[in-house]
Amino acid sequence: MENASKALLIAGGVLVTLAVVSIIMIIFNKGRDFNKTQVDSFDKKKIAYHNSQFAAYERELEKAELQKLIDVAIKNNINAENKEYVVSVIYNGVNYSFNPTSKKLMYNGNDLEDIKHDSLDKFNCYTKTNTYGIITEIYINKI
Repeated sequence: MENASKALLIAGGVLVTLAVVSIIMIIFNKGRDFNKTQVDSFDKKKIAYHNSQFAAYERELEKAELQKLIDVAIKNNINAENKEYVVSVIYNGVNYSFNPTSKKLMYNGNDLEDIKHDSLDKFNCYTKTNTYGIITEIYINKI
């Protein structure tokens, strides 16, 4: 009889240990899922904010609006936390990439600032996104 009662105590201890381990695992998984949801939500908000800066310019632009768009692109690139958020401007088929040294959009030594002085008053603008849905290219064409 003593052996049977010891066996029951051991079995009860094992069951209690399994229950405690199961509860700890459930709490751990819930916390991990919560953190992942927080990170995903933050990234979505960050992408939405980034894209909203440029989506507003997807239309026909006046010269002054074009100047603002270029300034927004440069400011964005200076403050970009990683390369996924860096924006290139393609002006009439020429890709002006961000130069971190000069903090300007450049192509073969030419500064995109030069198009701010273009004599034309109207421009057409549209954007393209990367695989993450982040706007990375702004296309500007003379009308």
